Amino acid sequence: MLPMNHDELYEKSIDASVVSLKAVAGAIPVIGSTIAEIIGYAIPGQKLDRVAHFLEALSLKVAHLERGFLRDQMRAEQFTDLFEDALYQASRALMPERREQIASAIANGITDVTIDHLQKKTLLSLFGQLNDVQIVMLTYFDNRADRDAIAHRHARNDVLLYPSPDDGVTPEQKKRWPIQRRYWDHLCELGLLHAKYQIPKPHELPEFDPTTGTLPRFPASYEITGLGQELLTYVGVF
Repeated sequence: MLPMNHDELYEKSIDASVVSLKAVAGAIPVIGSTIAEIIGYAIPGQKLDRVAHFLEALSLKVAHLERGFLRDQMRAEQFTDLFEDALYQASRALMPERREQIASAIANGITDVTIDHLQKKTLLSLFGQLNDVQIVMLTYFDNRADRDAIAHRHARNDVLLYPSPDDGVTPEQKKRWPIQRRYWDHLCELGLLHAKYQIPKPHELPEFDPTTGTLPRFPASYEITGLGQELLTYVGVF
């Protein structure tokens, strides 16, 4: 027998991992066989441990549901469509908390009959466009959040830095500001946050942004939108 090359060894390793993961999925009560079938053609070859954690989290979140209802929901084409999107996101999610949130989205998608399939798919897509820092940013401005606790937890990494970089910030903070500003702008572009601007006092001139020529230069703060709150609820933050 000829020795296998690196690519053949890699493919065999991935195939063995997929078989192993399908076995884990198949053992999940009620939903296991359906999930194992989807994994066979939808899961990326790498990052299987992340998907395994996602499946374990999903199993716990749907364990309380009536088995017949759960079986019917998971046989629907809409579930398969949504679940494939979730698998892709879970395989790329570095943090366990994010994989838990993706599992919450699928579990809520099974039980919430007040929103249709396209709305669920849109919410999951929006979540996939946010990084972990942006989830913290969005959560901070939800009135259900403990803002003091969030601010304390992220004080050292300046996750919530949003004032003008000219207002009493350190050189290191000023260096990070362009990326930070892009995070905030992206949340607004997606319709998840609204920027709030300070109105100039009488006899004061508004501050121009020299790079865009627009008014005013920097938001004074932000507020979460209804869509932002719906997304946080959908992924189980609240």
